[in-house]
Amino acid sequence: MWVDKILLRLKITPTDKILLDDSLGLFRMNEVRDYLLTKGFKVFDVSSLTELSNISRNNQRGLFFFADSNIPNSIKERFHYIQITKNNLSYDIDPILIENINNTELVLLLSQVYQTNFTQSISLENYQEILHQAKKDNYIIRREKLIQTFENYFKTDFTYDALLEAGKLLGKIIHEDYLYDIENYLIPDSIVEKTEEYIVSEKYNNIFYESQYKPKTVDKILPYIKTLKIKKLALICFDCMGIPEWLILREYLKGYIMEEHSALALIPTITSISRKAIFSGNLNIYKKTGSDEKLFLDNFEDKSSVAFFANKDEITQNNILGYNTICKVFNLFDDLAHGVVIPKGCSSKRLYFKQLDDYIKGSNILETINILVNNDFNVFLCSDHGSTIAVGNGLKFEKWVKEISGKRAFLTSNLQHVEQNNVKIYQTPANKIYAVIAENKAMFDHNNSIGIVHGGISLEELVVPFIDIKGRKIDDRI
Repeated sequence: MWVDKILLRLKITPTDKILLDDSLGLFRMNEVRDYLLTKGFKVFDVSSLTELSNISRNNQRGLFFFADSNIPNSIKERFHYIQITKNNLSYDIDPILIENINNTELVLLLSQVYQTNFTQSISLENYQEILHQAKKDNYIIRREKLIQTFENYFKTDFTYDALLEAGKLLGKIIHEDYLYDIENYLIPDSIVEKTEEYIVSEKYNNIFYESQYKPKTVDKILPYIKTLKIKKLALICFDCMGIPEWLILREYLKGYIMEEHSALALIPTITSISRKAIFSGNLNIYKKTGSDEKLFLDNFEDKSSVAFFANKDEITQNNILGYNTICKVFNLFDDLAHGVVIPKGCSSKRLYFKQLDDYIKGSNILETINILVNNDFNVFLCSDHGSTIAVGNGLKFEKWVKEISGKRAFLTSNLQHVEQNNVKIYQTPANKIYAVIAENKAMFDHNNSIGIVHGGISLEELVVPFIDIKGRKIDDRI
């Protein structure tokens, strides 16, 4: 509605022939153009001065946008010529803000002030609070549609491509519910069940025959990167970073241009399986032994040019000299997730997200990425698995049955000693090795215990980010 206020002040009507010089770019935004159409305006983009000159001589009415502001006066005078500047926004807003925030945020600010308090000034001191409330109000309007879109994925024949898209969307909903302090969305039991049934079916295993291009499973991340023939490569692996956790971290990386993808973790979604799949670049990790470092280095012929930095190892300007390939591990997500105390009956990771948000601010993640980018490394970010809140189901299995064990799942090659009730059986890509997985949001622990864990086949655990950092933004605004 702030648009109406500007239209009224500038005396613009749909019957006018208007040449709009929009140096701020506000009226060229899609949502503003769409609104102008609902008000009866016809909107046109003019590509050349010749075209503009021809239009000036006919009776065509509407709003005309021409990118070049160097328009001869002889053409301007045939239009109702208007410049949109910070001076005619009709609001008391700090000029520094207009110069430095992006137009999407400026539109949100203008809309919020229009709806709440016409006379409120927007300053450097209060704009973040106003903007946060505007984004929250905007999200509340969009949230129902996002949830409907998410649930629609499960109303047709399910595929792993749908699994990836649904997981990304769920992560977005979880993150924004946390961001705006909204009671978290609970996935319907029917969707949880459909996801689990699909994962343990033979159909899901077709994903392992997919191309490594834009990898859909984490074992293909390194083979894909190697096909790019990058001179200087850096792969940063964050243990236990699901989509919501990535979206929290992304807020601190706004100065970078990023290409965002997602992939599916290996099952069971535990570090000793899924992370080793990343570093080995293949599926042969269910019985294979070897450290993360050895698995990673074995992918490269010239190991002298490859450096592996574990969680405790810090990357500095000096200790990366002479290396063309670098791998760095961060365990902060996993450490915080397992350390947070979840109240009984709680179904939200809100406490964990808050601790994570605070921790990232003081971490050296951004400094590490800066050092690598400054030294001409192409930086990729990935994760081995996500996490979920689970409640203990009281089920116990003999230690000798469990070959590799986690809170939500364990590997075994002998199913005859495993009760089939309250578990899902997933046949891994390895011959005669099975993952025994606690159903729904349960874990193998004493009854009613609660915690943030992983190992299972929920969307939160399975769908993880894979990020290609393309470089820094030229114009890094507020």
